[in-house]
Amino acid sequence: MLDILVISYHNIGPLYDQPLSVFFHQGKFLINAPIGTGKSFLFFDGPLYGLYKYSERKLLNNRSERGYLKILFRLAEQEYLITRELTPGKTKDGCSSSLYLVEGLDVSILQKYSTVAKNIDIEDVLKQEGNIKVEPIPFKNEVDLNMGVVSMLPPREVFTNTMLLLQDSGNIFELTPANRLLVLKNVFGLLGIDEIKDKMAQIKRDIQTQKKVYSSTEEIDKKLKQLLGQLLEQSLVSEKYLSGEEYTQYADAIQELKMLYDAVNIEKFKLDDVFFDLHGAIDTSLQERSTKYTTLKTQKDTMDNEIVSIEQQVKEQHHQIKNLEEKKATLQQQLTNLDAKKGEELKAKKSDLQKQIESFSEFSDKEKILDFVDKNPALFTDFTLRGDFSDFKTVVQILIDQGKILKLEQENIQARIKNKQEELANVEKSLGEFDVKQKGSKYQVLYQQKVENLLYQTETALKEEEKALEYLEKEYLRVQESTTTIQEKIAQYQEILTKKLPFYQQYLSAEIFDEEIQKSTYVDVQHELEVLQEQQAQMNKELGLEAMEQQKKEHQEKIAGLQKKHVELQANPQQFLQDFFQQIEQEKKSLQEQLVKLQEQTTHKNDEEQLAKIEEELKIIRNFLPTIARKQILEDYEKYAGVQQELKKIDEVLMQYEQQAQKMQEYQLELHTCATQMQSLQQQNSQLKEKYDQFILQQKEYTTQLSQLDYSTIQQGQNLVRSMDNTLHSIKTLIDDFSEILIKVKKLTHDEGLSKNLYNALSKDLILFVLEDNLPVLSEIINNFLSAIVDFQIDMKLAQRGSTLELDTTITDQKGIRETKSLSGGQKVILKLVWMLAVSVYSQSKMLFLDETINNLDPDTVAKVAELLQNFAQQNTIKMYVVSHSS
Repeated sequence: MLDILVISYHNIGPLYDQPLSVFFHQGKFLINAPIGTGKSFLFFDGPLYGLYKYSERKLLNNRSERGYLKILFRLAEQEYLITRELTPGKTKDGCSSSLYLVEGLDVSILQKYSTVAKNIDIEDVLKQEGNIKVEPIPFKNEVDLNMGVVSMLPPREVFTNTMLLLQDSGNIFELTPANRLLVLKNVFGLLGIDEIKDKMAQIKRDIQTQKKVYSSTEEIDKKLKQLLGQLLEQSLVSEKYLSGEEYTQYADAIQELKMLYDAVNIEKFKLDDVFFDLHGAIDTSLQERSTKYTTLKTQKDTMDNEIVSIEQQVKEQHHQIKNLEEKKATLQQQLTNLDAKKGEELKAKKSDLQKQIESFSEFSDKEKILDFVDKNPALFTDFTLRGDFSDFKTVVQILIDQGKILKLEQENIQARIKNKQEELANVEKSLGEFDVKQKGSKYQVLYQQKVENLLYQTETALKEEEKALEYLEKEYLRVQESTTTIQEKIAQYQEILTKKLPFYQQYLSAEIFDEEIQKSTYVDVQHELEVLQEQQAQMNKELGLEAMEQQKKEHQEKIAGLQKKHVELQANPQQFLQDFFQQIEQEKKSLQEQLVKLQEQTTHKNDEEQLAKIEEELKIIRNFLPTIARKQILEDYEKYAGVQQELKKIDEVLMQYEQQAQKMQEYQLELHTCATQMQSLQQQNSQLKEKYDQFILQQKEYTTQLSQLDYSTIQQGQNLVRSMDNTLHSIKTLIDDFSEILIKVKKLTHDEGLSKNLYNALSKDLILFVLEDNLPVLSEIINNFLSAIVDFQIDMKLAQRGSTLELDTTITDQKGIRETKSLSGGQKVILKLVWMLAVSVYSQSKMLFLDETINNLDPDTVAKVAELLQNFAQQNTIKMYVVSHSS
């Protein structure tokens, strides 16, 4: 049975920009709210759209681009969650839906939430509970999902006529007689019988169709004739694969088959075993021929492979001999290319280059440079002069580079000394800014701003106190009005208590009215009255005239104090700025300390000593470099480096030449080995040619023997054997299938009788019996409810019109018997209400939603309806929600 647990909304109807959830707790609830507050969306349109995706108006809020509706419900002891995402559309809202299976839900966790809970989303609630699984149920598309959901639920017409009473909706008595019966069948649990009956009718038709198909042998006879034609043709061809004596013993059976071919019938046909014997004889004859052919073919193939192998060996030997001849020629050419005289020429050239290198080391400034390096080791750290010409060039380069480095360091030290002197001057200038009496100085401006800020703060505080005093006087008047309001409310509660708390009151909007809560409401009102009386006494005590006068006096004293401070501040502001002057002294002291440090740094001797050292080293370098021919030394070094490079290349060529001379002996030894290998290969080649000639003769003999056996005839025979085997198998299968069909026809005949009997058992007589047995009970419940409010009774009778069963309804009152459509608007409202209550009682529904049950009713009838609902709520255990905007 369907049970709605929770619905969550966002941007639905008048509810905008705030998530909201309705928790349908067990009990009876009266929802009283003004028109337009969204109650119908929450309790009626929402459930109907969430379950059936049906609504006669747009649900999405007009100001919203997106909204949602999520409904958690239970069906057949299983919980489900449906989400409907809504977007704006031209004529109706766009919708994207999802369906989830919820497992592990303990519904008691929902009890901690109020009936209407703001900022709560049921999907988030389920995800926050770690032991609850929310698994999506896959569907192809939106249509497929909605069809799946609707198939699980009772029909929408049934839902709206048994559990959901909408203000402007029709009811069962306004439906057609056939649709009334549909709702009634659901109440009595008969919807499943119609479905089963329809299925049985379809099964019966399917059985008759299958029986008709299986009973016809026309296609089977046609197939059998086709297969026998193939067998006859195959049997006649078999003569060329058998000897005359072998074929004679099968000739009579073949002739008999030829005579029976045109009049063949599956019901009378029996396949002669002689055709299986014929098939075996052909197969044996062909196997003997094939074995002989295969043996000869294998011997010939082996010989062919041997011949190919010999040809390959001869070819490889020719290739090896050719390679050896080429290698021999290459070795002879390499021996010719080696020139013994070239080595001697290279050695002589190397000796000349070495002499040139030695000549570079003797130049005019050599001793002068050696003496300078020896006297000034500090300029040449990590360098040792070995006497090579490249070392003298390095000395010159070191002196040039060192001069540049020393010059750069000299400039950096001079710049650092200048920066410190400028910083010292800036600090001395800043110390002059601390005099607050000096006009235009930094701290004179700050001092003036501080004084102005204090004056502004004092004036602001004075204005606030004056405003507070003015507010206090107004508050006195407001307190008098509040006291009057509380007194009026006390009188109202006293009036409620004297009337013993009637069932519906204006101040009980959205109150629960089930029996237990109703019993405690009287006590609650008494307690509220006592609280109000205490509040009145406390207000009189705390906010009386004396308290007001005391507060007024305090504000006046504060105003006088602020006025006095304002005068003193104008006369002598320094007494209020002690912290400011202390801050000035601390900053001044910090700058003086910084001045002392800068003076010490400016007079530091380290920079001057470093400058003197740099100038001394620069002087040594500047005095020495002009005394030597440094440009000539650098130019001679370029020539020296070129000679060194050429000498290196000659050493590499000499090394290659010595390696080639060593290889000369290896080449001569390889030349002798090549000649020996060539002689051996030529002998082997001669032996292979003799063997090749013998194999060619044997190959011709095998070819002659194979040509005498016609392999194409053997292949045709083997194809015939396979075709004949398939034909015999197909004929046997056809006969076996026909035997199974006979068995199926017999079983279908039996099943046809069973389905016919079951269909008859589920006919209208059974439904009629159930309805006629239960309909009086439901009618009695409805009339009992009606008798408490109106003076008419309803009569419901089943009517059979042709093959259709319908439900007719009439009413009986002092005017006689008449149709329900003749009732007034108010009477139809009452009839619709008592139908819902009666169905709920009869079917023991889990929930009932009633919308605007007393609209269009006169005051006397409203009182009777209220009493009826009160009695129903007290006597039935159901989840019941009544929505109304009437007081």
